[in-house]
Amino acid sequence: MRQHATTRRTVRGAAVALVLAGLLAGCAARPGTAAMVDGRRIAESEITATFDELGPVLGSATPQSILHALITEPTFSDIAGDLGTEVTDEHATDLLDEVFAGSEQRPDEFGPGSLAIARFQLALDAINAAEDQQAVGQDITDRLAALDVEVNPRFGTFEGATVAAPATPEWIVGAVTPQQ
Repeated sequence: MRQHATTRRTVRGAAVALVLAGLLAGCAARPGTAAMVDGRRIAESEITATFDELGPVLGSATPQSILHALITEPTFSDIAGDLGTEVTDEHATDLLDEVFAGSEQRPDEFGPGSLAIARFQLALDAINAAEDQQAVGQDITDRLAALDVEVNPRFGTFEGATVAAPATPEWIVGAVTPQQ
């Protein structure tokens, strides 16, 4: 009888652990997620596709700079709209066509990430042309602070208005080189 009660407690404990693990897993971002922004998922594959499509014109862009643009583009586009400049996918495609003019490296199509990068640039141009830079800057700061951003630690952290590169964990020690 005593063994039967112990077995039931063990089974009950295991069941509770499984339920809790399932609940916690439901809270975590799906595999392949670079970031979640106000419930909007930015996939790692979107960053990769953006690099593949825009590689010839990206210059010294990093995964963090691409992710930053993908996180903040909707906010910047909204602010540009408030300033009287509409930023659309059509405008973004026109910009990308202009950037790739005469290039044999132009992709056949631009994916969502590439269009977001172009919208970000168009919005940034509109914001930089605003008369009251101080007020616009404060608006950007306030809106970005209000975002609910969760960045996959592999990509870094969202700190204020930038995506900081991931820190090397303390437990990783630099490679030991053999002495000559």
